[in-house]
Amino acid sequence: MLVLTLLLWLAFNGRISGEILLLGLAATLCMGLLMKRLFGYTPEKEIRFWRIVPLLIAYALCLAWEVFRANCAVARAVWDRSRPLRQTLVTMHMDYRHSLTRYLFANSITLTPGTVTVRTEGDRFVIHCLSDDLLDGVESGAVAMILG
Repeated sequence: MLVLTLLLWLAFNGRISGEILLLGLAATLCMGLLMKRLFGYTPEKEIRFWRIVPLLIAYALCLAWEVFRANCAVARAVWDRSRPLRQTLVTMHMDYRHSLTRYLFANSITLTPGTVTVRTEGDRFVIHCLSDDLLDGVESGAVAMILG
């Protein structure tokens, strides 16, 4: 993080000289001390964060794809009057170790059109689905696999 901050400092200055480099080092060190004091920054936390970044990117891409698919399914269900909507209330059990992953999963379901997380209790999720088609995406979705 500190190296990235120093590189940004040098890039935004446009030229490199002794004074700019020393001032950048001083500003970077002050920023590092401030981050340690305010946010508990440690190099170990930063390494842990950079290990999670690829998973977060995969999660965002899969969620965007599931939202797109659900939009198409909801539009099809609304416009096709020959098939009645079969709303369902389903209880799912997902074994997530961390509360953050449970939170992300519940909110991912709610962000997806046609589905709403009604209640969460431990590893149990109560989900309302507008149609049976949408339930298949929740149970076998890639978002659940990435978070799991």
